Amino acid sequence: MFLTKLKRFSLNTAFLDENNNKVEYQEILNFNKRVSKVLKKKSLVFVVSENSIDSLLGYASILVSKSVIMPINIQIKNNDLINLIKKYQPNYIWCDLNFFPETILRLFKSTVGYKNYCLFEAIKKKNYQINRSLKILLSTSGSLGESKSVKLTTKNLMSNTIAISKYLKLNSKDRTISCLPWSYSYGMSIINTHLYSGGTIVVTKKSLLDKEFWSLYNFSNITNFNGVPFLYEVIKKIGFNKLINLNLKFITQAGGKMEANLSKEISKICKKKKIIF
Repeated sequence: MFLTKLKRFSLNTAFLDENNNKVEYQEILNFNKRVSKVLKKKSLVFVVSENSIDSLLGYASILVSKSVIMPINIQIKNNDLINLIKKYQPNYIWCDLNFFPETILRLFKSTVGYKNYCLFEAIKKKNYQINRSLKILLSTSGSLGESKSVKLTTKNLMSNTIAISKYLKLNSKDRTISCLPWSYSYGMSIINTHLYSGGTIVVTKKSLLDKEFWSLYNFSNITNFNGVPFLYEVIKKIGFNKLINLNLKFITQAGGKMEANLSKEISKICKKKKIIF
């Protein structure tokens, strides 16, 4: 179903960054064809997650393939990466060419690439069966011990994506901006729902404390903003006027309970500006 949706929006811009680099939906489909020639059977693919067009193009292209994705946060330590490789034995990894090259080049060989990213194939492939319905392995925080992974099926992913897209009434004119890691379930959901709806994800590694973030935010005509309580605490300190613009239709919050007074303050501002919270 994701593949069908992407075909409908082929000329729309899927990803746009601060340097005005952009990727249209058709480019995702084209790269998917290249990737699919390498991913000859259902395989586990580690996809390094960062807020960059390179990273997200790989994610979107592999998402519409038959393979299983396991997002790996870009900030992972080398030893933790090695442990994950030993534990899960991925046959492929989509990552930056400079992502722990000594480890990657010792275990994998390069195949297709896009700019600074490449799909690396395991030199010694492991033969194991993967459940046909499995689509995503999403790592837990590991706050209660060793990090584990939640299994998400294609049906899980689609039902979640469709339900949220309908509830928020997302469409191809919607634009959001990356301010969460997409290896995190909420961040991934934002990416998935906008891809499903044909919208645009403005991609940046800048933080909310950077002037460049807000310059990009205003220049890009953002229609919706999505954050965790901590991000709204930051915005409160720098001024909610930075968040409110003429194009903003709604903001969302997940990732824990927001402090009651902050929630009331945001609700009051949104009601006054006719923005859905």
